[in-house]
Amino acid sequence: MKPLMDWLFNTRSADKTGDWGLLALRLLFGLPLSIRHGWPTLIDWWRGKISYPDPLGLGENLTMLVMGSVEAICPVFVIMGLFTRVVAFFVAFGFVVAVLIAHASDPFGVRELAYMYMSGFLAVFLLGPGKFSADNYLSKSSGR
Repeated sequence: MKPLMDWLFNTRSADKTGDWGLLALRLLFGLPLSIRHGWPTLIDWWRGKISYPDPLGLGENLTMLVMGSVEAICPVFVIMGLFTRVVAFFVAFGFVVAVLIAHASDPFGVRELAYMYMSGFLAVFLLGPGKFSADNYLSKSSGR
């Protein structure tokens, strides 16, 4: 369990350029997803405008709430670099479902945006948050 926890909360990158790159990756994928897609989805859900694909059979209402939350709230955590790998995994998984199930029969041009978000958050999941993150601050204060 310790090796998994160490990897999940590892904030070390190869060099300072890598740290700046990870910050840019977190910001450039997190901000537009949260602002342009996540919050509008949650607002529509709150207003009762339920219209969302249901690829896993959970129901439109629950799927819209879950994906709206994943698209609105998780990117904010990624931007801050807080619990980065965990929340990036949830976002990437949501877009894997979008690409491979919800839009499976659509042409690539329709799936492209979901594919890009999937790729960006998968990269954040694999690379970690870097030095400029809340995770790094917390790991230093906890002695990791």
